[in-house]
Amino acid sequence: MDFNLKYIHDKKINVAVVLSAYLGHKYIEPQVKSILEQEYDIARYQLTLYIRDDSQHRDEGMNKYFTSLLSDPRVKFIDENSENIGVRKSYYELLSYVKADYYLFSDQDDIWNKNKFSIFLKNFMELDSAVPILLYSDLLLVDGDNKSLNTTMKDTVGKNRNCNSFSNRLLDDAITGASMGINRLLRDIVVNRENYFNQIVMHDSYLGIVASLSGKIAFVDQPLTRYRQHENNVVGIKSKKYSKVNPLKYFKRYKWVNQHYKQAIIAAHCVKNYNILPENQKLLDALESLHDSKRFAYKNYYELVHNARGITDKIIVSYQWLIGIKQYESNN
Repeated sequence: MDFNLKYIHDKKINVAVVLSAYLGHKYIEPQVKSILEQEYDIARYQLTLYIRDDSQHRDEGMNKYFTSLLSDPRVKFIDENSENIGVRKSYYELLSYVKADYYLFSDQDDIWNKNKFSIFLKNFMELDSAVPILLYSDLLLVDGDNKSLNTTMKDTVGKNRNCNSFSNRLLDDAITGASMGINRLLRDIVVNRENYFNQIVMHDSYLGIVASLSGKIAFVDQPLTRYRQHENNVVGIKSKKYSKVNPLKYFKRYKWVNQHYKQAIIAAHCVKNYNILPENQKLLDALESLHDSKRFAYKNYYELVHNARGITDKIIVSYQWLIGIKQYESNN
């Protein structure tokens, strides 16, 4: 790979902000403005906003606004007049097209704090770029009119946002794409394995699992994005307080767990030729062995999970139960 620390120190650091738009004229202008008005050291960093419009057929307002951005050298459009492929593949196209040192992800309807860029870059510089890195921050929740809801993502979900192990990534959607950034190495790993990316659930949770398996995830405990909650959110805040990680809560959510199980296996195949941290290998081995397991059914799930020792065993039991319940349903 052509990414190395010498490249970082010898040249201006290139940071790409990637934004997938979809019929976003109502909200996208203040978001783009907040990105282009970031306060940072322009002698050291170069910020470029890359936009891919997934709408296929833009309305007049979107066309007019995008035309107004063409004169700004900091804004680039990719895949003009392309077909609608969905948010996951749209972000893959953005990552594939752009070569930068770091990547920050943006939704079309949020608003960044003026210091978000500089805080992210400061944190990136303090981390080891020789491994895949994912960085994410807290978010301030606002309504459709950008009025504060007086709570953050961290407060709303009621859990420690800094639980970044592989086991936590399996049972938790704590990483929000709108608050996320990655280094070049993590981008290269997933982009160079497109066949795996095409099978995933969503780009943000997948990148989180890949980073937790082979590198490092770090949390910035500051709300650096105004996260707009409105009727057109693709993904928003769906629920209130969570308890601690507890496999019992997945009894009625096995379809969701199954998606994350499959995504974990995909991520493991994605990084197997790079590096899997030793502490993650035991759990991975256990998960992969479950495909052929027939000994577990939902009726003994409670007994198994209560007898499990430690979080790793509880997760293994939870996934064992998942395979068992699916087999039970298919046979009845």
